Amino acid sequence: MTDTYQHSDEGVSPQQLPTLTMEESKRLMAGPFGEQLHRLVVLQMTYLVFGTTGPRGEPQNLQNGTCFFMRTPSRLMAITARHVIEGFKCARNHDPSTICQVGNLILDPIDRLIDQGTRSDIATFDISDHELKKIDKFPITLWPPHPPDMDEKGVLLAGYPAAAITADDPLTRCFGIYAASGVAQRVTDWQLSCAIEWDYVQAPSLGRLPPKNYDTGGMNGGPVLTVRQSGVLSFPLAGVISEGRATTDTIVAERADCIRANGTIRS
Repeated sequence: MTDTYQHSDEGVSPQQLPTLTMEESKRLMAGPFGEQLHRLVVLQMTYLVFGTTGPRGEPQNLQNGTCFFMRTPSRLMAITARHVIEGFKCARNHDPSTICQVGNLILDPIDRLIDQGTRSDIATFDISDHELKKIDKFPITLWPPHPPDMDEKGVLLAGYPAAAITADDPLTRCFGIYAASGVAQRVTDWQLSCAIEWDYVQAPSLGRLPPKNYDTGGMNGGPVLTVRQSGVLSFPLAGVISEGRATTDTIVAERADCIRANGTIRS
């Protein structure tokens, strides 16, 4: 697996390679290439769910978010939204029997907390290579994060919306995936807002495309990747999803370049 796609035009320098227009980029993302990119994002993230168990072992009081994994030159870490971690902490304070599950692993992200932002809605916590192997996920390895440097730039995003959770039986839950291409409409010093390109939404585990104005609650903590063109097509981390606005089909993300290589957060 690789985080970059290399053009192979022999004898042509990267500076001479053509830059795709927005319409060309959209058509590219609508085909098999875009589908594979969405699948790549999904391999780098999982759901973070917390709640209690009932008398027969059935899950109760479930709340979920999304997290993803990053390997920097300094360490391996999991990344999510700060308010997802705070939600777990609040639930456990209310009921000490509350447990947290990341993928198929039960763990306590508060005990493993590396840092959380004060202004930025981002939190980082420790995860091991052995644990990643057990949940069959892979880390993002392209470092450093690089949000879009201006408005109207392409992005990829994904997460596990709560609306896509299904119950096969009283004891199990299945978490559906929402992955989409979008355009960074507005980029600020701390955030970026992304408009979903509905012609290029991928929802492999939902079995169908979600409707417009879809409730994306539960995607908070998911990754947003920048689509960068400079001879090499690359997909560095752009942000961490912090809010979904269903009425406008907009995703708001915290800029990921406030995350340092050691997992601490500049905020």
